[in-house]
Amino acid sequence: MTRASLAGVLMLLVPGATLAQETDRLVRPNSLERSYIFARVPMDDLAFEAQLAPHLYPRRPDVWGTAADSLFWSPVTSWAVALTPMVRLRMMSTKSNPVRTPSYMPRPLGDWQFFRASVADPDAEKRLLGNAPLRLWALTVSPWAHHSNGQDGCLYTYQERGDDGECAAVEPPPERPTTNKLDGSFTTNFVSALLAYSYVPIPDDSGDALEIHRRCTYRFGAEWHPTGYLIGGIKDEQAEFYPQWQFVGGMEWLGLGGRLLLSGDVRLMSDPAPAPGTAAYTVEASWAPRRLSGWGFFTRYYRGMDYYNLGFLDSIEYLQFGLVWDAGSVEQLLLPEEVDLSGVSDPPPYDTHALLDGWLTRPLDGLCRLLH
Repeated sequence: MTRASLAGVLMLLVPGATLAQETDRLVRPNSLERSYIFARVPMDDLAFEAQLAPHLYPRRPDVWGTAADSLFWSPVTSWAVALTPMVRLRMMSTKSNPVRTPSYMPRPLGDWQFFRASVADPDAEKRLLGNAPLRLWALTVSPWAHHSNGQDGCLYTYQERGDDGECAAVEPPPERPTTNKLDGSFTTNFVSALLAYSYVPIPDDSGDALEIHRRCTYRFGAEWHPTGYLIGGIKDEQAEFYPQWQFVGGMEWLGLGGRLLLSGDVRLMSDPAPAPGTAAYTVEASWAPRRLSGWGFFTRYYRGMDYYNLGFLDSIEYLQFGLVWDAGSVEQLLLPEEVDLSGVSDPPPYDTHALLDGWLTRPLDGLCRLLH
């Protein structure tokens, strides 16, 4: 049973990998999720866990700049829309190896992504050679994201569903309730925004396709889970203990030819249940050998509120390890082949932005230069 289920998850991951391969010539400052399949220490009663996150692009930025508007002449902006039918699941190593309450996490209105690319060093010689470091901004906004588990039981163990279909307490609610993890109903809709900034050193021999083998990325984001927001919005009984405001900040470093990816994130939560506390921490390292075509190996340390639907009242601490797809895959930034920058002797002054290319980015760039 377990082997067959593992094979099924891998079969689901492969189409996701194929869909994403269509976009791996884009600049994606890692603002979207990856696909994973993994185990953890301590194992407890878990057989394996997986996250399936294929990203479908109805609209994508396929070229940064045109023949008359290269990013080495002036900053270039673009936008994209990504649809993500994400699923998380945990198979338990108990009788029949059940998959308990999978997390369904589609984003019906998609991720609206806005990009800006510019050179970090406007020195004329570097711009003419096409190897000036780059600055990449990406704002990802999800106006309607969903998270539910598709079960029809009551949320808490002290509740039972009555003849009218509503859940009511059959005993006095405890100060710290427990969730019904067998068939309890979990649902929420939320709005999210994530701002990512990347500093990208460019090699001297880029040609017309700049392969991104090195970069460092900063991420800052927020989620808001308003009560009753559209169909499937969070209900009052769940909102009493679920953090409706969540804020995340983190940093990511890509190096060693685009194969090694190191990242760390902190998630701060408002008014969570007493046990999990107000913060969750993630540290992750992944390695993607070139011969595996985007597949890689990863290990992750996680501590904080359980992110798996009905686990939001629990605090967990695990070391996770397994397979990841799109771990530091070599991204490419395309330049139009018609533009021959080497033949230009007097490029115009670069159009910088006081905020995006000035005081806001200089301290971030300084740390990135030290890391590279």
